[in-house]
Amino acid sequence: MSADSVKNNDLPDKSHSSSSSQDLDPELLRQFEDWRHGAKPLSPDVIRNAATQPPPEKLPVDPLHRASRIRAVRQVVLVAILLFGSLSLYFTRQEIAYFFSDSTPYDLGNLRNHYHSGKRSLEVESNTYVRAEGLVMMEIAQAGRFQYFFCPLYNIIVRTERELPEKARADLTYIELEPEWLPILENRLALPSDLTAGFEATGQLLRLTDGPRWVKEVRKFYDAELTVPPDQAFLLLDGEAPGDKLWYVFAIGIFILLAGSSGWLYARARRVERELFEDRVAMAKTDPRDGR
Repeated sequence: MSADSVKNNDLPDKSHSSSSSQDLDPELLRQFEDWRHGAKPLSPDVIRNAATQPPPEKLPVDPLHRASRIRAVRQVVLVAILLFGSLSLYFTRQEIAYFFSDSTPYDLGNLRNHYHSGKRSLEVESNTYVRAEGLVMMEIAQAGRFQYFFCPLYNIIVRTERELPEKARADLTYIELEPEWLPILENRLALPSDLTAGFEATGQLLRLTDGPRWVKEVRKFYDAELTVPPDQAFLLLDGEAPGDKLWYVFAIGIFILLAGSSGWLYARARRVERELFEDRVAMAKTDPRDGR
């Protein structure tokens, strides 16, 4: 028997294997293919060791580096809180001061009587809780739930949520007025119909230049009516009492609490970082490898 015939006899019959491959177990076929290509199966010990081998250990984190990173993060947070809180205090300083003002309104009296007596300016500080009577209503405007009107006697823009009293029609040929209103008509500050009704308001009185940012739009609307510079005109917010500004004080209290806690955490992180740094320096001085 020749060598070629022996080799051919040792090999499995291709036709037989192909015809019966569907009846063989897939796992046996895979092992047969591995044997044909010379692949060596892994021993059970190798497989068991690979499954039970623990993952590689992570390098230890340097405590000083970690403390420095924590200190830097808390420093950024503290600066952000202080910056935001400082801006909030600046923009709400008037509301906070108004909250701590006298809760009893300063009585301005009847403004029409004051004007008739020759008084041409209001002796009152800005951001004061006041009560005023005899306000003349001109250029009434509606904006949302608020109504605005202009009192020309002392250049006061009034904002209110209440219903305004009805005035007489301007086209009436005869309107009876009190003699003391004559100077107002002579100075062309109002029409006779504007003096047939008055308004009484109690609230926060501000200079126009001290008002909130939204007052700029209101000032533009009444700019043609103003007879004095904006720093001499007023904004009267009817119904605004000092106690209504409580939420401003509450917000500032939260800011102080956040700033205090953030400052304490930053100081603590800085102290830990300094202690670790001092320990590292002390260890370096006593290390025998440094030749000392």
